Amino acid sequence: MQTENNTKNITVVLTPFDEYNPYLSELAGHLCEEGCRVITSGDLKDAYKIIIRGGEKVDVLHLHWLRIKTGSNIFRTLIRVFAYLARLVNLRGRGVKIVWTVHNMLPHETTRPRLELWVRKIAAKLANVLLVHSEGAKQQIVSRYKLKNSSKVRVIEHGNYIGFYPNEISKQQARRQLGIDEDKTVILCFGTLRPYKNVEGLIYNFANVAKDDAQLLVVGHPLSEQYGRGITDYASRCENVTVIAEYVPSEQVQVYMNACDAVVFAYSNSLTSGVALLAMSFGRACIAPRSTAFEEVLDEAGAFLFDPDDGHGPAETIRRTIAEREKLDAMGRYNYERAAQWDWMTISRKVLGVYFEVLGKKASERSQLAGITNFCD
Repeated sequence: MQTENNTKNITVVLTPFDEYNPYLSELAGHLCEEGCRVITSGDLKDAYKIIIRGGEKVDVLHLHWLRIKTGSNIFRTLIRVFAYLARLVNLRGRGVKIVWTVHNMLPHETTRPRLELWVRKIAAKLANVLLVHSEGAKQQIVSRYKLKNSSKVRVIEHGNYIGFYPNEISKQQARRQLGIDEDKTVILCFGTLRPYKNVEGLIYNFANVAKDDAQLLVVGHPLSEQYGRGITDYASRCENVTVIAEYVPSEQVQVYMNACDAVVFAYSNSLTSGVALLAMSFGRACIAPRSTAFEEVLDEAGAFLFDPDDGHGPAETIRRTIAEREKLDAMGRYNYERAAQWDWMTISRKVLGVYFEVLGKKASERSQLAGITNFCD
Protein backbone atom coordinates (compact mmCIF):
# COMPACT_ATOMS: atom_id res chain seq x y z
CA MET A 1 0.00 0.00 0.00
CA GLN A 2 1.25 3.50 -0.79
CA THR A 3 -0.14 6.83 0.36
CA GLU A 4 1.13 10.27 -0.47
CA ASN A 5 0.19 13.90 -0.97
CA ASN A 6 1.60 16.55 -3.24
CA THR A 7 4.33 17.73 -0.86
CA LYS A 8 7.02 15.07 -0.86
CA ASN A 9 9.43 16.25 1.83
CA ILE A 10 10.54 12.78 2.91
CA THR A 11 9.91 9.22 1.70
CA VAL A 12 9.58 6.69 4.51
CA VAL A 13 8.86 2.97 4.59
CA LEU A 14 6.85 1.84 7.61
CA THR A 15 7.30 -1.85 8.47
CA PRO A 16 5.90 -4.24 9.52
CA PHE A 17 2.59 -2.62 8.63
CA ASP A 18 -0.88 -3.89 9.51
CA GLU A 19 -3.72 -1.65 8.34
CA TYR A 20 -5.93 -3.02 11.13
CA ASN A 21 -3.49 -1.84 13.79
CA PRO A 22 -4.79 1.63 14.74
CA TYR A 23 -1.38 2.80 15.97
CA LEU A 24 0.21 2.16 12.58
CA SER A 25 -2.69 3.39 10.46
CA GLU A 26 -3.00 6.61 12.48
CA LEU A 27 0.74 7.28 12.25
CA ALA A 28 0.86 6.56 8.51
CA GLY A 29 -2.17 8.69 7.75
CA HIS A 30 -1.01 11.70 9.72
CA LEU A 31 2.55 11.51 8.40
CA CYS A 32 1.05 11.65 4.92
CA GLU A 33 -1.09 14.66 5.87
CA GLU A 34 2.06 16.41 7.10
CA GLY A 35 3.71 16.05 3.70
CA CYS A 36 5.55 12.78 4.10
CA ARG A 37 5.44 10.19 1.32
CA VAL A 38 4.60 6.94 3.09
CA ILE A 39 5.17 3.45 1.73
CA THR A 40 4.01 0.53 3.87
CA SER A 41 5.24 -3.05 3.77
CA GLY A 42 4.35 -6.25 5.56
CA ASP A 43 7.87 -7.03 6.78
CA LEU A 44 11.51 -6.04 6.38
CA LYS A 45 12.03 -8.51 3.52
CA ASP A 46 9.30 -6.80 1.50
CA ALA A 47 10.66 -3.37 2.41
CA TYR A 48 14.10 -4.45 1.24
CA LYS A 49 12.69 -5.56 -2.12
CA ILE A 50 10.90 -2.23 -2.53
CA ILE A 51 14.08 -0.29 -1.89
CA ILE A 52 16.72 -2.49 -3.53
CA ARG A 53 14.93 -4.27 -6.36
CA GLY A 54 12.14 -1.78 -6.91
CA GLY A 55 14.53 1.13 -7.09
CA GLU A 56 12.47 3.32 -4.76
CA LYS A 57 14.33 6.35 -3.42
CA VAL A 58 13.69 5.94 0.29
CA ASP A 59 15.01 8.31 2.94
CA VAL A 60 13.94 6.53 6.12
CA LEU A 61 13.14 2.96 7.09
CA HIS A 62 10.89 3.11 10.16
CA LEU A 63 10.82 -0.21 11.98
CA HIS A 64 8.26 -1.07 14.63
CA TRP A 65 8.50 -4.73 15.54
CA LEU A 66 11.48 -6.93 14.66
CA ARG A 67 9.58 -9.98 13.52
CA ILE A 68 11.97 -12.85 12.93
CA LYS A 69 10.62 -16.40 12.98
CA THR A 70 12.56 -18.34 15.60
CA GLY A 71 11.55 -21.98 15.28
CA SER A 72 12.81 -25.19 16.84
CA ASN A 73 15.50 -25.62 14.18
CA ILE A 74 18.37 -23.43 15.38
CA PHE A 75 20.20 -23.47 12.04
CA ARG A 76 17.20 -22.16 10.11
CA THR A 77 16.61 -19.62 12.84
CA LEU A 78 20.19 -18.34 12.61
CA ILE A 79 19.92 -18.06 8.82
CA ARG A 80 16.81 -15.88 9.25
CA VAL A 81 18.52 -13.79 11.92
CA PHE A 82 21.63 -13.09 9.88
CA ALA A 83 19.57 -12.40 6.75
CA TYR A 84 17.50 -9.87 8.72
CA LEU A 85 20.55 -8.10 10.10
CA ALA A 86 22.30 -8.19 6.71
CA ARG A 87 19.37 -6.31 5.18
CA LEU A 88 19.67 -3.60 7.82
CA VAL A 89 23.42 -3.32 7.29
CA ASN A 90 22.96 -3.09 3.52
CA LEU A 91 20.29 -0.42 3.79
CA ARG A 92 22.47 1.63 6.15
CA GLY A 93 25.30 1.28 3.67
CA ARG A 94 23.09 2.67 0.90
CA GLY A 95 22.29 5.77 2.92
CA VAL A 96 18.85 4.80 4.21
CA LYS A 97 18.33 6.14 7.73
CA ILE A 98 16.87 3.68 10.23
CA VAL A 99 14.38 4.73 12.91
CA TRP A 100 13.09 2.03 15.25
CA THR A 101 10.11 2.46 17.58
CA VAL A 102 10.75 -0.03 20.38
CA HIS A 103 7.33 -1.21 21.53
CA ASN A 104 8.59 -4.22 23.52
CA MET A 105 11.93 -5.13 25.05
CA LEU A 106 11.54 -8.68 23.69
CA PRO A 107 8.68 -10.58 22.04
CA HIS A 108 6.32 -11.62 24.82
CA GLU A 109 6.14 -15.31 23.88
CA THR A 110 9.69 -15.80 22.67
CA THR A 111 11.28 -19.24 23.09
CA ARG A 112 14.78 -17.86 22.46
CA PRO A 113 15.13 -14.79 24.69
CA ARG A 114 18.93 -14.69 24.60
CA LEU A 115 19.04 -14.75 20.81
CA GLU A 116 16.22 -12.20 20.55
CA LEU A 117 18.07 -9.89 22.93
CA TRP A 118 21.28 -10.23 20.92
CA VAL A 119 19.42 -9.36 17.70
CA ARG A 120 17.93 -6.27 19.33
CA LYS A 121 21.26 -5.10 20.64
CA ILE A 122 22.66 -5.24 17.10
CA ALA A 123 19.58 -3.57 15.61
CA ALA A 124 19.78 -0.83 18.24
CA LYS A 125 23.36 -0.08 17.21
CA LEU A 126 22.43 -0.05 13.52
CA ALA A 127 19.50 2.31 14.05
CA ASN A 128 20.11 6.04 13.78
CA VAL A 129 17.41 6.76 16.36
CA LEU A 130 15.27 4.63 18.66
CA LEU A 131 11.85 5.90 19.71
CA VAL A 132 10.07 4.92 22.93
CA HIS A 133 6.92 6.14 24.65
CA SER A 134 8.23 7.04 28.11
CA GLU A 135 11.34 8.04 30.04
CA GLY A 136 11.11 4.79 31.97
CA ALA A 137 11.18 2.82 28.73
CA LYS A 138 14.19 4.83 27.59
CA GLN A 139 16.11 3.96 30.75
CA GLN A 140 15.32 0.27 30.35
CA ILE A 141 16.29 0.23 26.68
CA VAL A 142 19.61 2.01 27.27
CA SER A 143 20.46 -0.41 30.07
CA ARG A 144 19.26 -3.68 28.54
CA TYR A 145 20.56 -3.00 25.03
CA LYS A 146 23.82 -1.62 26.50
CA LEU A 147 23.74 1.60 24.50
CA LYS A 148 26.68 3.91 25.14
CA ASN A 149 24.92 6.88 23.56
CA SER A 150 21.62 7.36 25.38
CA SER A 151 20.82 10.46 23.31
CA LYS A 152 19.93 8.28 20.32
CA VAL A 153 16.87 7.08 22.26
CA ARG A 154 14.05 9.66 22.04
CA VAL A 155 10.76 9.80 23.87
CA ILE A 156 7.60 10.47 21.86
CA GLU A 157 4.27 9.79 23.52
CA HIS A 158 1.83 7.12 22.40
CA GLY A 159 -1.05 8.69 20.47
CA ASN A 160 -4.65 8.44 21.63
CA TYR A 161 -7.58 6.72 19.94
CA ILE A 162 -10.16 9.46 20.34
CA GLY A 163 -12.44 9.34 17.31
CA PHE A 164 -10.83 6.25 15.83
CA TYR A 165 -13.52 3.84 17.04
CA PRO A 166 -17.26 4.57 17.01
CA ASN A 167 -18.40 5.97 20.36
CA GLU A 168 -22.10 6.61 20.10
CA ILE A 169 -23.89 4.44 22.64
CA SER A 170 -24.47 5.14 26.32
CA LYS A 171 -23.51 2.99 29.26
CA GLN A 172 -27.13 1.92 29.65
CA GLN A 173 -27.39 0.85 26.00
CA ALA A 174 -24.09 -1.01 26.15
CA ARG A 175 -25.13 -2.89 29.27
CA ARG A 176 -28.47 -3.83 27.80
CA GLN A 177 -26.67 -5.36 24.83
CA LEU A 178 -24.50 -7.40 27.18
CA GLY A 179 -27.22 -8.25 29.68
CA ILE A 180 -25.48 -6.52 32.60
CA ASP A 181 -27.40 -4.86 35.44
CA GLU A 182 -27.01 -1.07 35.58
CA ASP A 183 -26.26 -1.06 39.31
CA LYS A 184 -23.20 -3.33 39.06
CA THR A 185 -19.61 -2.10 39.14
CA VAL A 186 -18.14 -3.49 35.93
CA ILE A 187 -14.39 -3.89 35.52
CA LEU A 188 -13.07 -4.70 32.05
CA CYS A 189 -9.94 -6.56 30.98
CA PHE A 190 -9.66 -5.85 27.25
CA GLY A 191 -7.29 -6.89 24.47
CA THR A 192 -5.59 -9.96 23.06
CA LEU A 193 -5.53 -12.70 25.69
CA ARG A 194 -1.90 -13.71 26.19
CA PRO A 195 -0.10 -15.48 29.05
CA TYR A 196 2.09 -12.48 30.00
CA LYS A 197 -1.01 -10.44 30.81
CA ASN A 198 -1.68 -12.56 33.91
CA VAL A 199 -5.40 -12.93 33.21
CA GLU A 200 -5.64 -15.97 35.49
CA GLY A 201 -4.19 -13.98 38.37
CA LEU A 202 -6.64 -11.17 37.70
CA ILE A 203 -9.60 -13.56 37.75
CA TYR A 204 -8.36 -15.12 41.00
CA ASN A 205 -7.91 -11.74 42.70
CA PHE A 206 -11.25 -10.42 41.51
CA ALA A 207 -13.16 -13.51 42.60
CA ASN A 208 -11.62 -13.28 46.08
CA VAL A 209 -12.68 -9.69 46.77
CA ALA A 210 -15.74 -8.95 44.62
CA LYS A 211 -19.31 -9.59 45.70
CA ASP A 212 -22.54 -9.81 43.75
CA ASP A 213 -22.52 -6.06 43.09
CA ALA A 214 -19.47 -6.30 40.80
CA GLN A 215 -18.59 -8.09 37.57
CA LEU A 216 -15.36 -8.71 35.70
CA LEU A 217 -15.48 -8.79 31.89
CA VAL A 218 -12.51 -10.43 30.14
CA VAL A 219 -12.74 -9.68 26.44
CA GLY A 220 -10.35 -10.36 23.59
CA HIS A 221 -9.04 -12.75 21.00
CA PRO A 222 -6.92 -15.48 22.64
CA LEU A 223 -3.36 -16.15 21.50
CA SER A 224 -4.47 -19.73 20.81
CA GLU A 225 -7.68 -21.72 21.02
CA GLN A 226 -6.18 -23.84 23.77
CA TYR A 227 -5.27 -20.80 25.85
CA GLY A 228 -8.72 -19.32 25.30
CA ARG A 229 -10.39 -22.53 26.49
CA GLY A 230 -8.16 -22.58 29.55
CA ILE A 231 -9.12 -19.02 30.53
CA THR A 232 -12.80 -19.71 29.90
CA ASP A 233 -12.75 -22.93 31.95
CA TYR A 234 -10.91 -21.22 34.81
CA ALA A 235 -13.41 -18.34 34.89
CA SER A 236 -16.43 -20.67 34.78
CA ARG A 237 -15.93 -21.36 38.50
CA CYS A 238 -16.52 -17.68 39.29
CA GLU A 239 -20.10 -16.46 39.05
CA ASN A 240 -19.18 -12.79 38.64
CA VAL A 241 -16.57 -13.28 35.88
CA THR A 242 -17.48 -13.42 32.18
CA VAL A 243 -14.96 -14.32 29.49
CA ILE A 244 -15.62 -13.45 25.83
CA ALA A 245 -12.65 -15.06 24.10
CA GLU A 246 -13.14 -13.82 20.57
CA TYR A 247 -12.06 -11.13 18.15
CA VAL A 248 -13.80 -7.81 18.74
CA PRO A 249 -14.73 -5.90 15.54
CA SER A 250 -13.99 -2.17 15.57
CA GLU A 251 -17.66 -1.22 15.82
CA GLN A 252 -18.07 -3.40 18.93
CA VAL A 253 -15.20 -1.88 20.93
CA GLN A 254 -17.52 0.86 22.16
CA VAL A 255 -19.92 -1.69 23.61
CA TYR A 256 -17.38 -3.10 26.05
CA MET A 257 -15.66 0.21 26.81
CA ASN A 258 -18.91 2.02 27.49
CA ALA A 259 -20.40 -0.85 29.50
CA CYS A 260 -17.60 -0.78 32.08
CA ASP A 261 -16.77 1.54 34.95
CA ALA A 262 -13.02 0.89 34.89
CA VAL A 263 -10.42 -0.94 32.80
CA VAL A 264 -7.90 -3.15 34.58
CA PHE A 265 -4.33 -4.15 33.68
CA ALA A 266 -2.78 -7.05 35.59
CA TYR A 267 0.65 -7.16 33.94
CA SER A 268 3.81 -5.14 34.53
CA ASN A 269 6.43 -6.63 32.17
CA SER A 270 5.78 -4.33 29.23
CA LEU A 271 7.21 -1.06 27.92
CA THR A 272 3.93 0.44 26.77
CA SER A 273 0.19 -0.23 26.68
CA GLY A 274 -1.98 0.82 23.78
CA VAL A 275 -5.05 -0.46 25.64
CA ALA A 276 -4.41 2.09 28.40
CA LEU A 277 -4.66 4.87 25.80
CA LEU A 278 -7.77 3.19 24.40
CA ALA A 279 -9.43 3.16 27.83
CA MET A 280 -8.51 6.79 28.40
CA SER A 281 -9.82 7.70 24.95
CA PHE A 282 -13.22 6.29 26.00
CA GLY A 283 -13.09 8.24 29.27
CA ARG A 284 -12.63 5.27 31.56
CA ALA A 285 -10.92 5.05 34.93
CA CYS A 286 -8.11 2.52 35.16
CA ILE A 287 -6.55 0.00 37.53
CA ALA A 288 -2.87 -0.60 36.82
CA PRO A 289 0.53 -1.41 38.32
CA ARG A 290 3.15 1.26 38.89
CA SER A 291 5.34 0.08 36.04
CA THR A 292 6.98 1.39 32.89
CA ALA A 293 3.94 0.81 30.68
CA PHE A 294 1.62 2.91 32.86
CA GLU A 295 3.40 5.21 35.31
CA GLU A 296 3.90 8.12 32.87
CA VAL A 297 0.45 7.78 31.28
CA LEU A 298 -1.76 7.27 34.34
CA ASP A 299 -1.75 9.03 37.70
CA GLU A 300 -3.80 8.91 40.90
CA ALA A 301 -6.37 11.35 39.52
CA GLY A 302 -7.42 8.87 36.84
CA ALA A 303 -6.33 5.48 38.13
CA PHE A 304 -6.04 3.21 41.14
CA LEU A 305 -2.37 2.18 41.05
CA PHE A 306 -0.70 -0.68 42.89
CA ASP A 307 2.80 -1.93 43.55
CA PRO A 308 3.43 -4.89 41.20
CA ASP A 309 5.76 -6.45 43.78
CA ASP A 310 3.05 -6.45 46.45
CA GLY A 311 1.23 -9.78 46.30
CA HIS A 312 -1.86 -8.25 47.92
CA GLY A 313 -1.77 -5.09 45.80
CA PRO A 314 -3.99 -6.13 42.88
CA ALA A 315 -6.77 -7.60 45.02
CA GLU A 316 -6.81 -4.66 47.42
CA THR A 317 -6.87 -2.20 44.54
CA ILE A 318 -9.81 -4.00 42.95
CA ARG A 319 -11.58 -3.93 46.32
CA ARG A 320 -10.92 -0.19 46.61
CA THR A 321 -12.17 0.47 43.08
CA ILE A 322 -15.47 -1.25 43.80
CA ALA A 323 -15.84 0.53 47.15
CA GLU A 324 -15.18 3.95 45.60
CA ARG A 325 -17.36 3.54 42.52
CA GLU A 326 -18.74 7.08 42.86
CA LYS A 327 -15.30 8.45 41.85
CA LEU A 328 -14.94 6.48 38.64
CA ASP A 329 -16.86 8.75 36.25
CA ALA A 330 -14.81 11.79 37.27
CA MET A 331 -11.61 9.77 36.99
CA GLY A 332 -12.63 8.73 33.49
CA ARG A 333 -13.28 12.32 32.43
CA TYR A 334 -9.85 13.28 33.73
CA ASN A 335 -8.25 10.47 31.71
CA TYR A 336 -10.04 11.60 28.57
CA GLU A 337 -8.73 15.14 28.92
CA ARG A 338 -5.26 13.81 29.61
CA ALA A 339 -5.34 11.54 26.54
CA ALA A 340 -6.62 14.38 24.34
CA GLN A 341 -3.22 16.10 24.50
CA TRP A 342 -1.60 13.12 22.73
CA ASP A 343 -3.31 13.63 19.39
CA TRP A 344 -1.84 12.04 16.28
CA MET A 345 -1.14 15.30 14.50
CA THR A 346 1.20 16.30 17.35
CA ILE A 347 2.71 12.83 17.50
CA SER A 348 3.30 12.62 13.75
CA ARG A 349 4.99 16.01 13.73
CA LYS A 350 7.37 14.89 16.43
CA VAL A 351 8.16 11.72 14.49
CA LEU A 352 8.64 13.73 11.32
CA GLY A 353 10.97 16.00 13.25
CA VAL A 354 13.13 12.98 14.03
CA TYR A 355 13.18 12.09 10.33
CA PHE A 356 14.38 15.61 9.53
CA GLU A 357 17.10 15.32 12.14
CA VAL A 358 18.55 12.00 10.97
CA LEU A 359 18.50 13.28 7.39
CA GLY A 360 20.46 16.37 8.42
CA LYS A 361 17.84 18.78 7.14
CA LYS A 362 18.56 22.47 7.72
CA ALA A 363 16.57 24.45 10.23
CA SER A 364 14.88 26.40 7.43
CA GLU A 365 13.66 23.16 5.86
CA ARG A 366 12.43 21.80 9.17
CA SER A 367 10.44 24.93 9.95
CA GLN A 368 8.39 24.49 6.78
CA LEU A 369 6.27 22.09 8.81
CA ALA A 370 4.40 23.77 11.64
CA GLY A 371 5.31 22.67 15.12
CA ILE A 372 8.58 20.96 14.22
CA THR A 373 11.08 23.69 15.05
CA ASN A 374 11.47 22.37 18.60
CA PHE A 375 11.53 18.67 17.71
CA CYS A 376 14.64 17.98 19.82
CA ASP A 377 12.98 19.05 23.07
